Amino acid sequence: MKALVGELLLFLLASPVMLCLAVRRSLKQLHFFAVASRAQIFCECGAAVALVGLWKCSCAFTYRGHLVTVCPVCRSLPKVVRCYQCGVTRRLPDPW
Repeated sequence: MKALVGELLLFLLASPVMLCLAVRRSLKQLHFFAVASRAQIFCECGAAVALVGLWKCSCAFTYRGHLVTVCPVCRSLPKVVRCYQCGVTRRLPDPW
């Protein structure tokens, strides 16, 4: 009986923490999918940075399409995108 009460108490104390972590993870994934569904984003200088075009992965594989695409060769995702007008790099959100 004591073990059941202890496990129930532990469950009740851990549930709000686990719920907050799940909500935080969901919001991060939602932000990633919002960026991944756009055709362009805007730099700090106001210039539009296209996310659809011809891209070269760090493994030297070149592909045509959306920037936020998993490379079929090395299975990596790009981490940053560069504005070609002012040269500033912007970090892309992580999917997980």
